[in-house]
Amino acid sequence: MPLAWVWDRGAREWLGQKRRSIANDPVNLLSVEASLSKGAKCPDEWLPPPLGECGYVARFVRVVKSYYLQPTAPELACL
Repeated sequence: MPLAWVWDRGAREWLGQKRRSIANDPVNLLSVEASLSKGAKCPDEWLPPPLGECGYVARFVRVVKSYYLQPTAPELACL
């Protein structure tokens, strides 16, 4: 989960502890090769190679729900 994306979907209103929590949540942490860098993109703009797509989207949805984030309408459509 890109932290810049999280910030724009509600985290700017959070207190420090909740911000640290999402930044260090093991469900939210996914390492990728530098050549696969996603930046601050949601699954509607970036997905890992085909074998990892479902797992990535499932993790993304779990974090969105766990932290009550507010995706845009196009983002919701792809989740």
